[in-house]
Amino acid sequence: FDVVEIIDDEQPGESASTPAESPAILPEKPARFTFETIDDLMCLPPVKWLAKPWFPENTVGILYGKWGSLKTFVIFDLAMHLANGAAHWHGAELPGEPVKVLIIAREGHQGFVQRIEAFKRHYGLAENTRNVVFMRAPVNFMIDADFKLFENTLRERKDGFRLVLIDTVARVIPGTDLSSPEHITLFT
Repeated sequence: FDVVEIIDDEQPGESASTPAESPAILPEKPARFTFETIDDLMCLPPVKWLAKPWFPENTVGILYGKWGSLKTFVIFDLAMHLANGAAHWHGAELPGEPVKVLIIAREGHQGFVQRIEAFKRHYGLAENTRNVVFMRAPVNFMIDADFKLFENTLRERKDGFRLVLIDTVARVIPGTDLSSPEHITLFT
């Protein structure tokens, strides 16, 4: 109910309640739809980049292509550059400080172990970075309870992941047609 409705519903000759007798006024819920002017948009903070000009922060995207077209290789290379605090990635500007990365590795781990060793060898790194975290447990994003449990687990961990990779999307949305725009839209 709204306090205004209570006051408007009073019968003639009745007096409005005193403030001490009035029900507590709850704060307004934020509007679902926000309408902004050009000036509002101009005051928004500039885009923050993970890999300028390819990957802005706080966005969702899908790297797609034919099987065997090196999608995982390319994005994992980016992840390792970010996690190790590199300033550049094949010409793209990076934050230049270590970034926490989560990899939902649903197609096994051996390929990642080999890629990590190759990356370290190529860049002369002796230590494993602790900024890359793998999650290999099954999770089905199509089941609300499963996704919610995963989401809550991430929140509880408080890792501050700035990049989350899912390899492969087909393993977290099983039974869907990945060539269907509806299913990909649902996933994102």
